[in-house]
Amino acid sequence: MLNKAGDAIREGITNEAGELLFKDIEPGEYTVVETVAPEGYVLDTTPKRISIEANNSEITELLFKNTRNDVGSIQVEKIDAETKEKLAGAKFTLTSNQGTKSGKTNSDGELRFENLTPGHYTLEEVASPEGYVLEKVKKRYRGHQWRNRGN
Repeated sequence: MLNKAGDAIREGITNEAGELLFKDIEPGEYTVVETVAPEGYVLDTTPKRISIEANNSEITELLFKNTRNDVGSIQVEKIDAETKEKLAGAKFTLTSNQGTKSGKTNSDGELRFENLTPGHYTLEEVASPEGYVLEKVKKRYRGHQWRNRGN
C-alpha cells in the first residue's frame, strides 16, 4: 500500500483464501499494488486507488485478478555422445494436437520451443548434423513437464 507521495506504508501476503487485511489506516488517499503474483499466475499490474475517510469503520474491498500462466517451453540440447561437443544443425519437430513446429539447433547445440500450452507433445529429430547418424527416438512430453530436457 502506497501513500499519496508513493511511499510504501504497508506490505503483506494474502492468506490461503487469497485475502489480505490492512487495519488502522489513517484517513487519506492510497494506492494498492500487487508486487508478486501467486506461483503459476500472471501479476495484476493495475494499481487500485482507495480513499479512507475519518471515522469510517467499513472494510473497503479491492479485487486483483490473476490469470493462469499456462505456457512453457522445451529446450533441446544436441551433443556428441562421446566428446560431449555441442552440435549445430540438428533439425527437430515438435508435434501436438495444435500442429507442428520445427527448428534447428544453433551453434551452442540448442533449440528452444516457446509459448507452449499444456498438452501432449512429441519431439523428434528429423535431420542430424553432417557426419552424424540420425537418432530415431521420439520423446513425449505431457501436461506441464516443461522442465524436461532432451539430448
